[in-house]
Amino acid sequence: MSRRVVGFLALGLMLAVVVVLWSRQQNRASREQALREAVELLRKGDIENAELLLAPYVSDDLRAVHLQAQILEARDDKAGQEALLTPWLESLGSGEGARVLGLLWLRRGELEAAEPLLQGYLDVRLKRVREARAQLQSARSLELEKLLAERTNEGPSDSLALSTEVERRLAAQPAMAALFQASSGEQALVPLIVELVLTRMQAPSTLSARERLAQAHETLLAVADLAGSSKSYLMLLGQISYALGKVDAGRAAVEKLVGAFPDDFALHLQLAGLLQSSGEETRALVLLEQAWEGSDDPALKQHAAQQRAHASVSLDEKIAWLQRADLESPLVECSLAQARGEKAEQEGAWDEAEASYREALEVSRTLPDAAGRNSQVRALLAIVRLKPGSEAVAEIMRLFEEALSHSPQQVEMLREAAFTLREVALTELLGPLLAGAPPSSPRTAQLAFLYRTNDERSQLLARLRSSPALARALAVFEQLLQISPGDPTSYAAAGLYATLGDVEALQRAAESSAAAERVGAGQQGGLAAFFASSSLQAELPQLDSRVISLRSGLDGARTPEQKALLLGSLVQVQLRRSQLGQAVDADTLVVLAQRCNAESPSLGSQRTLVRALLFRCAQNFPGDALQALGAQHYLAWYATHQPTQRSALAGDPDLLAALDLMRELRASFPEQSKLWEWALLHALQPDQATAVADSIRAHTAGQLQRQIDAWRAPNSVSTRLEEYWWLLLQGQADEAAAAYEAGRAAGVALPALP
Repeated sequence: MSRRVVGFLALGLMLAVVVVLWSRQQNRASREQALREAVELLRKGDIENAELLLAPYVSDDLRAVHLQAQILEARDDKAGQEALLTPWLESLGSGEGARVLGLLWLRRGELEAAEPLLQGYLDVRLKRVREARAQLQSARSLELEKLLAERTNEGPSDSLALSTEVERRLAAQPAMAALFQASSGEQALVPLIVELVLTRMQAPSTLSARERLAQAHETLLAVADLAGSSKSYLMLLGQISYALGKVDAGRAAVEKLVGAFPDDFALHLQLAGLLQSSGEETRALVLLEQAWEGSDDPALKQHAAQQRAHASVSLDEKIAWLQRADLESPLVECSLAQARGEKAEQEGAWDEAEASYREALEVSRTLPDAAGRNSQVRALLAIVRLKPGSEAVAEIMRLFEEALSHSPQQVEMLREAAFTLREVALTELLGPLLAGAPPSSPRTAQLAFLYRTNDERSQLLARLRSSPALARALAVFEQLLQISPGDPTSYAAAGLYATLGDVEALQRAAESSAAAERVGAGQQGGLAAFFASSSLQAELPQLDSRVISLRSGLDGARTPEQKALLLGSLVQVQLRRSQLGQAVDADTLVVLAQRCNAESPSLGSQRTLVRALLFRCAQNFPGDALQALGAQHYLAWYATHQPTQRSALAGDPDLLAALDLMRELRASFPEQSKLWEWALLHALQPDQATAVADSIRAHTAGQLQRQIDAWRAPNSVSTRLEEYWWLLLQGQADEAAAAYEAGRAAGVALPALP
């Protein structure tokens, strides 16, 4: 081949390379231009044209994939998002595609897969926002120094005017535009953080609810500098703060929201609900009343009035606020009739009360679904309270049979039916005690105010067993124990079985609990489970309201038994107030308990007097553990572990009176013996302790209930103390000490063993 030919070939090859390189450069330029234009079109919301520009590059360009993911997100095309992004999973990094796919999986409940994508996306952007803010703050400081230097001879300047001028000068600098944009990135990041925190809280976990709350609180505080006045962020921060007992932090979050959105009365109603559930009743009422007065929206005003009505302490106040709500609403009309019925019942106007309840019943039949059924049941239960054995019982049963026929396996429906039918049976039996008294749900413990002897108890339980409502409730409880091991219903059913003396059923409930423990069922789920820990904050104002209601009810009590029950309830409320750290006068408490027992002696009234006497006795032997343990458990612990004080304790007149009453109760009801009672007697009157120990060992139902308690609340003070005393009673001192120390290691508020 000639040299000339070789030269031509080489030149041709060089030209081809140049053409290829030029072509690639043109393609690259076209690609970059297309991507820039697509970004601009997306910013303007023109997703159709943006998608056309991206189409040639989506198969091989990750930048185009991120942009296309945002287009599919805007269209809510979940299948398209997953099909596009899954092949690129390892390459998504911290781009928008990671956020889109992470959110898709997060909302589908796949937290483990979603979390790395979202956390990576957040970490990069949070760092970028903070760096931009820091640079912007430095630029502001420099600009302010320049501005002040220019005005040295002009005297002091208004700080707001200076700040405004600084911002104007910075905005005029092209280099600052990117910093302003980057520093505002939290507007998109904070809602994502909130959603991620909420999902983490509700996901299955080996951590306790409180530990997960603490983690969520720490996560939120870490971005507090970026959150500003974000509604979702501050609302969640307030909820979690209150749930953790951080009242000041909860208040601060609420007040920041109120200050940032002073005219957002819909938000104020939400905040009022949060405050009410957290015990901040006074502030909640202020917000509700301000919303009612300040809003121009009739629907919102009526909603505020309705919410304010249900927060009322007295029935008169409740009726007044309901009358300001939407009187055309069947729900309001029903609530108003129910409240008027309760008012008439408290005043002893039985016929008027029944008429109001029947009016509420008729209106409730026009309400839809569960709301209608709940309102009907509430009215019917009031009628049962006034007229045990009325047709109202059959109607309640019919309502639930109909509901169960539609949802035969739905746990929530079964649970509602079981609890309500149990309430119907107890209301029938307790009607004479409950009619005219402040409204409250009947409890099996209240039955103890209706008998003094075992014969009377047997007759009462025979009447309870004959109730068709109870028979149906027990059948539903059994169904729940089968299909939902570990359901909280197991504990409620256990209490009912123990009252009835049904050891076989109690055994099945204990086995259900044990099975749930083995398979890890019964985990707390949902936000309500987490924020329920704030109930202690809400309990005190509720107890205050209860005291007012009980004292009012005492004035209208119709029978000695009813008066005794109300007095016993007052004692219980005051004891609970003491456990929550409130000052309670021991002498007044004993007087109430003595009145209770004098009005109508019964197992319930004698128990009440024992508790009050032990409470007053405990005040003479103070210690740090008194509030945490409660008087009964504290005295038993004190007698066991403070030997130098035993003689003084044994001679205390209140303790001696309580021990006499306890001896009298054991003679009639040996199965009522308690472990704390054995521990107290074992330390002070060993000759009496042997019989108590024998009764406890022989009481199979009590042992089964302790098993269920250990499953339901393994780290409660009472559960751990009873485990300790049970092992001591069995002569297993080393095992008892080990179990006690294990409780302390788990964070249970047990005092140190000497």
